Amino acid sequence: MHRVCRPLKKRGAAVAELAVTLPVPLLFLLGTIDAGQFANVYQTVSNASLEGARVASKSTTTSSDDVRAAVVTHLDNAITNISASELNAVLSVSISNLSNGQVLDDSLAGIPAGTKLEVQVSLPYSAVRFISGLNVLNAKTVQMSTVIRRQ
Repeated sequence: MHRVCRPLKKRGAAVAELAVTLPVPLLFLLGTIDAGQFANVYQTVSNASLEGARVASKSTTTSSDDVRAAVVTHLDNAITNISASELNAVLSVSISNLSNGQVLDDSLAGIPAGTKLEVQVSLPYSAVRFISGLNVLNAKTVQMSTVIRRQ
């Protein structure tokens, strides 16, 4: 069997072409993965806000700490690349009484049934992302709020 070898110049040209063209599709692929993760985190924070609002709506919930714990638990179960303590450090959860515009710091006791409550959850995307080289989405904060009536 007779082997045909390429000249060295052609092999070098192929490597050079690969080196020039490979970063573009690779960057596009990593950007697509990062955007997909952002969408996933956005949906997860939305669900965590809904879970916090569900807990806040119960008449048996008397502390905003219970609402925060429900949000942290939901996020900790859904986002696996950050621990609960790290998540707790960067997460912001606020509860507002929309009937009088008051932000509820601690106690939910004494809020009558039918009162509109808003639970707002904010999470910096940079804290939970696993592709850190792309800086496009680093400054983004995923923020969701859910409005619900107290039962």
